Amino acid sequence: MKLLWLSAVCGAALLPALAASTANGADRTFRDSEGRAIQFRTHVGDAPLGRYAQVLRNAIHGDEIERLTIEVVRPRDVERVCATRGAVACHIHGGTRGPRIIIAPGPRAERLLLHEYGHHLDIHLGNGARPEPNGTPRWWRARGVTANVRSGRLNRGYSAGWHAAVPELFAEDFARLNGGSGWLIRGVEPPTRSVLRALRRDLKAALRTRTGAPRTGRRVLAQRGFLTRGDRNVILFRTGPTPELIWGKVRLTRGGASGVRVRLICDGRRLRDATIRPGRPADVARRLPADARCRIVFENDRVPAAYALTTRRARLY
Repeated sequence: MKLLWLSAVCGAALLPALAASTANGADRTFRDSEGRAIQFRTHVGDAPLGRYAQVLRNAIHGDEIERLTIEVVRPRDVERVCATRGAVACHIHGGTRGPRIIIAPGPRAERLLLHEYGHHLDIHLGNGARPEPNGTPRWWRARGVTANVRSGRLNRGYSAGWHAAVPELFAEDFARLNGGSGWLIRGVEPPTRSVLRALRRDLKAALRTRTGAPRTGRRVLAQRGFLTRGDRNVILFRTGPTPELIWGKVRLTRGGASGVRVRLICDGRRLRDATIRPGRPADVARRLPADARCRIVFENDRVPAAYALTTRRARLY
């Protein structure tokens, strides 16, 4: 197991069916009931991202959900992206691209997504002085982890194999707590009601102070503009020392039956590219990198049009 905190669900029997892919991947952002961003990047054109987002909305979580990208790849690409032989999903914590969950469309995708989110949550929650990932205190006691580690039935790492690893047990219990069916770990029984109660209490207590949409550093970025034929307007701004979230709408207020193109670009990377038309505003919700030069570009090559942009920005952490 690679020490990027890459935790993979393995087993060739779980490989899902092939799906069509896009060339370079596309970003899409959903929101939970508190306004937090759930960020996806998909390389599969018909992947049911809305369904995957709903799985995470319903699962117990906090602000840590905004520090994650769920990357949907073709089934044949999972092993390569996860760098783990036999993997059908994984959670990657380290690296330059930030925390990611890698999944592929298929009948087990939603269940595997819950398991991998358990890993993501695990490394964001403390459990005394034990090295991460380490579960949570009440869960640890209810599962009798200390005794099982001493007996060799469980291992804090992966030296005894995937099925004996404490992080995998926590991830499976988290999946069960949030409605996941089935059980992936051999040699260990599924959680009892008392184990699930202990885990729920830990999560509720740990996440209580972290709930709600991000409040710090919120700034309004707004503009009304007019574009003649062939005109181009640009809004320039810089992000701060930590990643930020931008969310809001841009809409046409006059003309522009053929549409106005809107692009959000940071450090040369195109984060959003859309065409807005009357009655069809565009959502500009995206995660912005830290210390980046960003711009929102409006382009019109046909009928003169007026637009209105209202967005907000907030630091994520």
